Amino acid sequence: MFDPGGDVDRLLAQQVGWGMFDDHLLYTAWVTRALMDGTLASLPPRPTRMRMDPGEHSLAESQVGWSVWTAIGDGSWESNNIAAMGSTGFVVAAHLGNAMLNRSRRSLAQRDSRPRWVPQRPGIGMVSQVRMCFHNPDTNFSLYWHGMDAVDLIAPDSMEFRFQDSEGGNAAIRVHSPWAALMFVMSAFTCFPSHPLLLSGNWLPPGFEDRCHMAGKKCPQVRQSR
Repeated sequence: MFDPGGDVDRLLAQQVGWGMFDDHLLYTAWVTRALMDGTLASLPPRPTRMRMDPGEHSLAESQVGWSVWTAIGDGSWESNNIAAMGSTGFVVAAHLGNAMLNRSRRSLAQRDSRPRWVPQRPGIGMVSQVRMCFHNPDTNFSLYWHGMDAVDLIAPDSMEFRFQDSEGGNAAIRVHSPWAALMFVMSAFTCFPSHPLLLSGNWLPPGFEDRCHMAGKKCPQVRQSR
């Protein structure tokens, strides 16, 4: 049975600064090799809390965070109207203050109508051979690799997906997870086999294979050239 960290010499690993994130990368390298060799089904399923579809193969699960590209408002706002009575100076000051308040409300509404990355409540993420499944107290949804319009690994622990939402509009999600590289490999191998990051194997950090060797672990060949 394949254990990504089973034969890592932890004493050696500690000396070279090996950590849990390296375990995740090494496991992802073995998954990549299995994809290249057509032997993914031979890897044992990993434990998951998620409901699985028939024939689905769980590869990883962990705590994840994600952000969605969206606007938090539609640009609408309510003008505040006042009726001031008193001295001329008081009335002028009241109307000036009200005008400033309205300008502030309008500016805030305009700002909220512009899309931005909006963090969601963190939760659990499961990676399988067909999808990424998310669950938190507010929602439960899946992103299927075949539904992606674009994918990219924007940081070692951050993955970005772009796809069409249920209404046919453009949508985007950024996922923050130690399994970001695995998400990238699965989605790219499935739908973006010519992605330069996948072809080069440079989703792995430079010198990672040497770090594996120093930690007493073999890293499979996943780069076109070294």
